[in-house]
Amino acid sequence: MQRAVRHISAILGRVIFIGFSIQIVFGMTWMCLNFSKLPQFGESLFYVEISKNFICDEYTGILYPVFLLLARGIEGLAGLPYYCVMYVVQLLVACYAAHRLLMGLKKTKRALNLWGSLAVLTLPMAMQCHLAVLPYSLVSSFFLLELSISLETVRKGMLRVRQMVKLASFWLLCALLLPEYLLLGAIPPVLVLLWGLVRIFGLVRRGNCQETRRQDIWRFARQFVIFLAFGATIIGMNSLTQVKGYYGKNEKSLEACLVSRTAWTSLMSYYEGFPEQLREILDWGDVQASAYYADNMAMVFGPAVEEALGTEEAREFFLALSKQAWEQNRAHILHEIAWDAAAYTVSP
Repeated sequence: MQRAVRHISAILGRVIFIGFSIQIVFGMTWMCLNFSKLPQFGESLFYVEISKNFICDEYTGILYPVFLLLARGIEGLAGLPYYCVMYVVQLLVACYAAHRLLMGLKKTKRALNLWGSLAVLTLPMAMQCHLAVLPYSLVSSFFLLELSISLETVRKGMLRVRQMVKLASFWLLCALLLPEYLLLGAIPPVLVLLWGLVRIFGLVRRGNCQETRRQDIWRFARQFVIFLAFGATIIGMNSLTQVKGYYGKNEKSLEACLVSRTAWTSLMSYYEGFPEQLREILDWGDVQASAYYADNMAMVFGPAVEEALGTEEAREFFLALSKQAWEQNRAHILHEIAWDAAAYTVSP
């Protein structure tokens, strides 16, 4: 039985190696063919405009517009298009992040690590982000670097202050690229701190010497202070650089995210049950436009609800509409979520 398992594992390993090698070849070819092109995403143009006035709303981080400003400066000096400058930076950071992640999982030979890094780099949906003027490539790379530092810390069995500074620095970069990473990016450092706390309790229970326990507790306290300091820096910098509602979107909230996910495609079927004061502001055409284009949920539907009902009542309305959509269209919503997951998993 063990012999059969080893034989099957060897075959699967070779198949995976061949498959990823083909992906690397196709991915590098696609990169070369598309390196001089700028995908016309509306969000890309939006970030370019922000890099000229540096006014962000609560949906937008300040760091990517800063990078775009620098890239446009290089364009003026060297004549290289600013988006090509961004592509180079994003590809280099992504390749380094993949290398560090693989090293965090298991140290391997240089050639095998390079192959693995290229395999991660050329994942189709990742490569599409690397060659786009959007913050998703950099924020993903910085988050992978957070994960790699966390893995290295656990593998070595000790979290040093220097490592916590690196970990929190990448958290800072993530959160300044996309504000939601204030919470998402905090997950790796929080888990590492919890791991350190459990480790200290283990030392205490095993009765290690008092001096060692005191040093570990003092080290943990300094790491926790660093974590709090970076968290406060993120909150402070985002509050200084963001103007809520500046670009006409509804206020960012969990309820707004829920209604966008659950009621978006079936929004027209609920229109007759909307409050009268909302239907006076939000006509059938606006509802139809919101149901056809996801971005309009935040640009058209959400602001109209807040204007008609007020911010607090709008949240209650979003939550009630989400519950109604879930009760009436649960199977359809789950199908959409599964289809999205499949589309993100399978190559475009």
